Amino acid sequence: MCIKFLSDDITHDYHAVHQFTLKSIDLLRKDAPVKEVILWSDGAAPQYKGKGSFADVTLYPFKCQRNYFGSKHGKGEADSETGRFARALKRAVAKGQGFRNAEEKAVFGRHAYPNNDPLKK
Repeated sequence: MCIKFLSDDITHDYHAVHQFTLKSIDLLRKDAPVKEVILWSDGAAPQYKGKGSFADVTLYPFKCQRNYFGSKHGKGEADSETGRFARALKRAVAKGQGFRNAEEKAVFGRHAYPNNDPLKK
């Protein structure tokens, strides 16, 4: 399962990451109980390495371990999925399609990748 989050808030700080993580866990809990989560992330300090993100780990209602790739090292499946979606958006814009907000991009993504929507089973 690949879960992508789109937001009109372009800050994408640790508050956003915390909310995205909680929403992801809610989606996963629909299929199985979640007792422990192991998070892997890149070295982006504003989202993952600041005191706020460390404090957020204590707020999760499950055991949480956070691991980091070295900054600018390694690309995981999430990077591939995000890049694929970004390229599809760029192709659509090049063909004249416009997107005013995150919701319009999400609708586009659901149509472009109908089997990749975690909210559909």
